[in-house]
Amino acid sequence: MKIAVDGSLLSGVRSGVEHAILGLVTGLSRVRTTDTVLLYVGKKFRVDGLPGGCVKLRRSWGAGRRRLPRIIWQQTLLPAYARAERVDVFHGPGYVLPALGSIPAVVTVYDIIALTRPELCRRSNVAHYRRVLPRSVRRARRIIVPTQAVARQVADVLGASEERIRVIPCGVDARFRPAPDAEQKALRLALGLPGRFVLFVGNLEPKKNLVMLVRAFFAAKANRRLPHKLVLAGRYAWKYRPILDEIESLGIEDDVVLPGYVPREALPALYSAAEMFVFPSLVEGFGLPPLEAMACGTPAIVSKDPALRESTGGAALEVDAEDLPGLRDAIEALAGKPELRAELARKGRDRAAQFTWGKAAQATFAVYREAAESARTDVRPEDLLK
Repeated sequence: MKIAVDGSLLSGVRSGVEHAILGLVTGLSRVRTTDTVLLYVGKKFRVDGLPGGCVKLRRSWGAGRRRLPRIIWQQTLLPAYARAERVDVFHGPGYVLPALGSIPAVVTVYDIIALTRPELCRRSNVAHYRRVLPRSVRRARRIIVPTQAVARQVADVLGASEERIRVIPCGVDARFRPAPDAEQKALRLALGLPGRFVLFVGNLEPKKNLVMLVRAFFAAKANRRLPHKLVLAGRYAWKYRPILDEIESLGIEDDVVLPGYVPREALPALYSAAEMFVFPSLVEGFGLPPLEAMACGTPAIVSKDPALRESTGGAALEVDAEDLPGLRDAIEALAGKPELRAELARKGRDRAAQFTWGKAAQATFAVYREAAESARTDVRPEDLLK
């Protein structure tokens, strides 16, 4: 079987979805199979370890960082390339499927936040996904989602039949494990990190609820005179300014470290050096950073978002995203109770170990086979309307 995978998002600085796509492709490349995976990427795509195994690169000028050329390439030239290669299945691992004619397709939908919580997204993203996401879901023979929480939303909001939805959790890269003391020390010096700190990793944007985290951290310091600092590691993204304004208004500039985007290879040391990891997101589709931190032996606090609760599986402290006193209390509890930190560190490592890209890749290959078989046996009403 020959499978085409749209890797056009794999360019520039990567965040959650891009890391998930790359993790899956890396997992696919390590599966022993007679199948071939054609990964369509931009000409400047570079990553260690690929191509390899069953994965073969196909480079194109259109698959790249600039959004409009990428969308045009994705919707026009990419399906033409796939047809010319006579692929058996096409996989859109980043929400979007082009018109593919008779080629059976699989789409991965990590969340539908643009549809359910548009106020947390850029207007351009909302407009784009309102147009392409329902269409992509209709075109797909199978729909992959990372959690049952997202599966319910895809069924309820987008009207996808449950028979076409498959839940395949994301994996935690093997690099995420407790880092040696020497690596932690080197990173502390490089980033100017304090001895004890509370950590967040992710884009600095509204859905991450970081204004609430800043307020809860300030309240914990004021209430218990904690020696910790707060480290917000991530790219300054859409509407990040209120976070900086809150830090300034509370007068805690000296207690908050903003190192910016931290390279992937440095994250294990960063997670390992933190006393706790806090991820109070308003909404998520899966939530890789908490599991990465847990894999490194760092106790985590997460919001009671359904997807986060599902992925962390009770191995993290949970608080309501809007509960300021609750988040403050959770930070204080972890800061003051070494035995609680040790218990959550053990549970977290056990939980994170359940998620691997090898498992995800094996399950995804099974979905490819389902999609190919369904094209031979199923006739769906929406097919008749194309």
